[in-house]
Amino acid sequence: MLRLSQNKAQSMLASLVIIVLLGFFAYSFMVTDSFKTMDDKASIVNNDLIKDIANLKDAFKTSYFGDKSYWRPLVFVSYMIEYHLFGLNPFYYYLINLAFHLCSGILIFFLIKLFYEERWTPFFVSLLFTTHPVHWEAVSNIPGRAILLSAFFYFFSFYLFCLSRRKKGQAWILILSLIAFIGSLLSKESGIMLPVLILAYLWFFERRPGKLSYFSPSVPYFFILAGYLLVRRMLGMVSLFYTMTWENSFFGFFTFLRSILTHLRLFVLPYDLHFDRSRQLFTQFADPQLLLTATVFLCFIFLLWRWQKRFSPKMLFFLSWFFIDLFPVSQLIVSIGTQAGRISTAEHFLYSASVGIFVLIVVAGRWLYQKNDKRRILSASVVKFIYAGVYIFLYITTIQQNIYASSELAMLAQSLKYNPDNIRMVESYGYALVSAKKFEEGEKFFRKVLEHNPNHLRSRISLGKVLCDQGRCVEGLLEYEKVTDAGDLKELLEQNKKATYAVVIRQYEALLKNEPHNPQLLYSLGIVYAKTQRLQEGVAVFEEAVRLKPDFKEALFNLASTYDGLGEKEKAKIYYQRMLGVAGDQTPLNDYAQKRLAEIP
Repeated sequence: MLRLSQNKAQSMLASLVIIVLLGFFAYSFMVTDSFKTMDDKASIVNNDLIKDIANLKDAFKTSYFGDKSYWRPLVFVSYMIEYHLFGLNPFYYYLINLAFHLCSGILIFFLIKLFYEERWTPFFVSLLFTTHPVHWEAVSNIPGRAILLSAFFYFFSFYLFCLSRRKKGQAWILILSLIAFIGSLLSKESGIMLPVLILAYLWFFERRPGKLSYFSPSVPYFFILAGYLLVRRMLGMVSLFYTMTWENSFFGFFTFLRSILTHLRLFVLPYDLHFDRSRQLFTQFADPQLLLTATVFLCFIFLLWRWQKRFSPKMLFFLSWFFIDLFPVSQLIVSIGTQAGRISTAEHFLYSASVGIFVLIVVAGRWLYQKNDKRRILSASVVKFIYAGVYIFLYITTIQQNIYASSELAMLAQSLKYNPDNIRMVESYGYALVSAKKFEEGEKFFRKVLEHNPNHLRSRISLGKVLCDQGRCVEGLLEYEKVTDAGDLKELLEQNKKATYAVVIRQYEALLKNEPHNPQLLYSLGIVYAKTQRLQEGVAVFEEAVRLKPDFKEALFNLASTYDGLGEKEKAKIYYQRMLGVAGDQTPLNDYAQKRLAEIP
């Protein structure tokens, strides 16, 4: 008996070693990457909050993206610890992402073993979870930490809950489960579905007809969920929760259902994986894809109802796990969009939901193997060869995706290849090109964003900056001047304008050394002096421009308005009058000069 127990322990250890080694190798390519230009900069590189342990309390009061939508304090804490230990070395941030993923894979092994006590089902489910390419987005990008951390606590909490149902009377297991649930909630909002998953577990495995008491073990989890929502409201982290119109909810939900069909295909044929996947919203009830989607799901529900007795409670439970974990992105609670008219259908949504699908895949694979073994359609060796070939294809795809992820430019280019209209990716690709000093290419992508949305402030400011980086500072200033209200980006805009004006002034001053009697250059320099409040210097160059070209109407007007700004009203009147005396068509400058002359006493 002892020998048998030792063999089981060795077999289990060998399984876990294989899972960890294969998972580590598949994702090892990502650890050489640098911080990316997207969320990495906001959440880590430029985030002063994580750079001082004294800010620990503030981490629990701050929104993850600063917009009162996302509250993920434990993610901030993890970054804070990493920064304290490793500074801004991205290697360790990626490595810790991978560590959380591998730990979740181990948890999945032990969790599935509670349902399937034999060796192979837990092994293959855990192996698929750890190495399947559908998880590349969550694992290979540092901001995926929120998903990984929340899922780790989610799996741990659910494992302990299931364990507590088997080991009655050991309250400490349930207490640890509740603590882990809190950890999941404080890492990402998707943790809110754990109480629902527990209800599904109780329904499928502990239901007693005519009694509702079997639901009582889920009550502590719902209390914690209520407390979590209350704390969020007290902190003002409620922008994520709002009511949509029934029409938006309808079209959003059916677009989500259509995305599920794509997601299910990705588990088998992940040939088009890409970052920040999105889908165009349905807008018409008679859309053929909407009608086909509705038909597919209605048939699925009918067949499930008709054949429900053929499925074990385990299979029904794991099927429900998939849909339960995807509910937060179903567009019924909140619209999760990438831009107007598109919803996010990102592959990282599948991270925790995939457990249910992997169980069904493994169970179905074993059933097919056994059926074939009875009927002898194919030899057992051929079936194993086919299964091994499918797994090798998936494993190679995981490696390929991580190679893409190790280069931000390659990753974003791949995303735009499959989804060229994703403006968020167009903008991000522009930033990545600029970071790589490819300014002219970056300019094209910022212009593309502005073609789609002329009011996109960040891209407008970025376009101005990239023009300046190419030495086209005057063009850059013209882009900055198009911004009428910079909002939260006001400080950034002012810093960019100040730096650009300084460069332009140096350029004009250098040109004037070679052409000191060029009135147009003097006028242009005067304009920049005036915009930077160097009014006395502006007066000097405007006066020189007017001396060289007495009928220079624009220079006369700006000289008059500069004197006006300095409070020298008599001199302002003189130059307003001189400007009005210059022959030519009536212009807005004339109108303004006449108005000021009437106002100046």
